[in-house]
Amino acid sequence: MHANPTPAHVPEQTPEQPSVLSHVRRCKGWAVLDGIIVQCPELARIGGAHGRHHSRQCYARTRSWKEHGFTLKDELRIRCQEPSCGNRLDCDNESGYCITHRCAANRPSWQPKLCPAPNCGSPLRSDNTNGYCTKHTHLSEKRRDQNKAWFALNAPRISERSRVKYQATQAKLAKADEAEQQLQEAESKVAQLREQLEFAGLFRAELQQQLEVADKEVHRHQAALQGSDAKLALAVDEEIPQFERLFSLAEVKANPRILLRNAWTHPDFSLDMISAAGGAVESRKPAEDWPKIAAISFVATRDHYVRDSVRRGYSRYHSL
Repeated sequence: MHANPTPAHVPEQTPEQPSVLSHVRRCKGWAVLDGIIVQCPELARIGGAHGRHHSRQCYARTRSWKEHGFTLKDELRIRCQEPSCGNRLDCDNESGYCITHRCAANRPSWQPKLCPAPNCGSPLRSDNTNGYCTKHTHLSEKRRDQNKAWFALNAPRISERSRVKYQATQAKLAKADEAEQQLQEAESKVAQLREQLEFAGLFRAELQQQLEVADKEVHRHQAALQGSDAKLALAVDEEIPQFERLFSLAEVKANPRILLRNAWTHPDFSLDMISAAGGAVESRKPAEDWPKIAAISFVATRDHYVRDSVRRGYSRYHSL
């Protein structure tokens, strides 16, 4: 029998290929989303070299996390807990810190703890749990409870000398507790007095501010009774301290001509005030006269007066 050769221009007939989705399934690995372990969103090929995972890295990562006790929806610490660091951590890192900040002394945010025993103040380790140094660990509550339990259990076998020594130690500890309690009460009283003092200071500052407002109101009414010259002069005198503060800035002292540039700004001063100060610098008058000249220009612009009228009224009022 001779097989019928297939012409080159006729495509060879192949059976219908199954759908691509029938050869893949959801990957059984894990991934990280916003620091939480979730199911891997990739697709794994059936019968692939990595089993039920889509890649070797996914398989190794999932296996490592399971060996370290992680489960789905667990929070995975992937960055250093030091606020100013942010370095990524390995999945088996249990300290929560990178190599640089694993030692507590290398963390900028770490505050050293000191032994609270009288006349001690020795620095404590970062993993210290009883709050006392090695020399004064007997002062901790846990150690006291252990000593009491041991003494109660072995009381019949303890000698009289040891019993007297133990009672003397307990008396010292009770005296130290009483002194510590008195210290806490004194510190609490000092804190209350400081709060009262701060409140009194705030109240005094508020009264001072109200007094200044009342003085300005009195001057305003006096100016209204005396005429326009007094009104303009008092308005200028109110603005002069603001311009004195502006001209006392370090950057303005170093180069007063920056006030002539429209690009220079300051959050405490408006553009009109900066423009008035620039005009004072440009007037070529002595530097001690700049606040007064700037205040006159600012009042004239703000209250819609002619600058020369404000200047003449200010001069007439202060020449009386």
